[in-house]
Amino acid sequence: MSPPLVAAFAVLGAFVVQSGLSLVGPAAARLVDPLLVVAVVIALARGEVWGMVVGAAAGWVLDAHFGGTVLGLAGLSRMLVGFVVGFAAARLLLLGPGSRLAVLGAATVLDARGLEWLAASFDVGVPTLPALPLAGRALLNALLGAALYGPLEARLRAERAR
Repeated sequence: MSPPLVAAFAVLGAFVVQSGLSLVGPAAARLVDPLLVVAVVIALARGEVWGMVVGAAAGWVLDAHFGGTVLGLAGLSRMLVGFVVGFAAARLLLLGPGSRLAVLGAATVLDARGLEWLAASFDVGVPTLPALPLAGRALLNALLGAALYGPLEARLRAERAR
């Protein structure tokens, strides 16, 4: 399967998981952010261009389906996060699982605070996430991302071997 299709199915899968969490309860949907995790994992694996594209797509899905006040604000935030993560991954040899966990956690914080900053820049109100719940969300996102990165890395190795 081609890489764009894999990315599209990954975003679609993350959307289904986020929708399922929203049906279980709003509190469950705030605990983990599968759309952000997919964008960050792909940025780690493929670089800044893929991170920007998948981050923007995941943010637009989030805005359109889950009720962002300004369509595209989360897309812009996640596009920037995807760029930063992909740029760092391409230049800083983020090879070990510990560094990937740290990047996934930092990306969660960067996305939340970046979205707040962008919203303030456009004079749009968004709810702020206190530090302790944000730290818990960063930890859960990091663990989910670490679980997703293994199969993606195996697929990339198989592609390179061909």
